[in-house]
Amino acid sequence: TVAQVVNVIAPIRTTPEAMWKQTIFHPLALYRERLESVVLDPLVYCPSHRRAIKSSMHEREPLRAKVPVLDVLATRSEDGATLALAVINRSADAPVAAKFEFVHGAPAGDAKAWEITGESPTTANSLDSPEAVTTKGAGTHAMATGQIFTFPPCSITVLTCPWTEG
Repeated sequence: TVAQVVNVIAPIRTTPEAMWKQTIFHPLALYRERLESVVLDPLVYCPSHRRAIKSSMHEREPLRAKVPVLDVLATRSEDGATLALAVINRSADAPVAAKFEFVHGAPAGDAKAWEITGESPTTANSLDSPEAVTTKGAGTHAMATGQIFTFPPCSITVLTCPWTEG
């Protein structure tokens, strides 16, 4: 919930001498700035990997679950003119290439991209390294059915493009 974000994971840290944005600040700000209001239901085919899931019911050995490497959120604007995709690549060390297929509409132009990533999965912002993890523009990319986009390891990418309902 938002209360947990505000009270426990404070997105902005301060001291009497300085202020810096915690790592969690960047996805919250990027999603707020770039995603649209209508949530869509994307169908995603991608590799999975096994992850340990801790549970008090299984104290001796954590559960192992298949988790998709890519986590995708698709949104569009109320008027249907803009599509936004947020993609998390959970792989710590491998880029993942994804092919886009669109149904009930099509991109009407190139996509603008923004990425959040760091040197490693444990990289975090701090007073000494306030920009270790930040949002960076990742250029403009062709967006069409069959187009392949490669997502960097351990990253969050948001793509936005004009959209034509169909």
